[in-house]
Amino acid sequence: MPVIAAAFAMMATSASWQASAQPVIRLGGASGGFGTADSPHTRPSLIARTDAAHRGGAVEFALRLQLNPEWHVYWVNPGDAGLPPKLRWTLPEGVAVSDIDWPVPRYQKDDHGLVTYLYEGDVVLPLTLTLDNGFAGDRVELVADATWLVCREACLPGRARLTLDLPVVDSAPVEAEATAGLFAAADARRPVSGGTDAVRRVDDPPGRFSLDIHASHLGALGGGEVAARIMPVDPGLVDESARHPASWSVDGILRITAPRADAAAAPPNARGFVELRRGEHTQLFRFGPQPADPSH
Repeated sequence: MPVIAAAFAMMATSASWQASAQPVIRLGGASGGFGTADSPHTRPSLIARTDAAHRGGAVEFALRLQLNPEWHVYWVNPGDAGLPPKLRWTLPEGVAVSDIDWPVPRYQKDDHGLVTYLYEGDVVLPLTLTLDNGFAGDRVELVADATWLVCREACLPGRARLTLDLPVVDSAPVEAEATAGLFAAADARRPVSGGTDAVRRVDDPPGRFSLDIHASHLGALGGGEVAARIMPVDPGLVDESARHPASWSVDGILRITAPRADAAAAPPNARGFVELRRGEHTQLFRFGPQPADPSH
């Protein structure tokens, strides 16, 4: 589609934009919508989970994208179309920022079988800020050039230069009341259940990819019929448009099996999310190598 092609082209030229003047981000009109020419249908910002940064420690903050109704942005693996949000940082000496700790997205398959992984509404994408013990100064300012693609029937590129300025303290800061609810909502879509040992890879023959989870990790989902979805970080790990059936063994192991996109064996470092559902109950797991701890 010409609109989507134009959007991708603008995203590809973001580096040249970053040297230009900073856009002004404003709220939309009386309808409550967001958007400017540089930030269509979106209000971007950086928000902090705590009221300060921690000298010699780590605190959480996030890229927040407030989207107009019916518009969406994409996960790190967008699926068959789209591009994920990206951040390019300008940081003071002694400051480090992690990659985004992506929440589990919403899986969507359209009438043509095309798969996408989406975020809608008030999107909070967490990161970790770490300050060296020797960080000098009583404040720290983060500057990020952000780009993203926002879509409904058509897709539009968004971009903004964002800043976050925090006081620096020498002890653990307290949680900021103004953003507590936003981070709690993001936590609900992060795969914390069961820890890193909950999900086990299965030595499948080529053409399949399987994961095992013991019932002891599944709480209310244990022992019953479960709907499953494997969401790979790296495209091509599984056939993302196919069903990913889950079945129980006699010794209480839930096995989730997805067809591979080709007949090759799955790579040993494959990673992603598993979403399990039954009725109103949902559990989220992470599989594969875990993200590095940004505080070390």
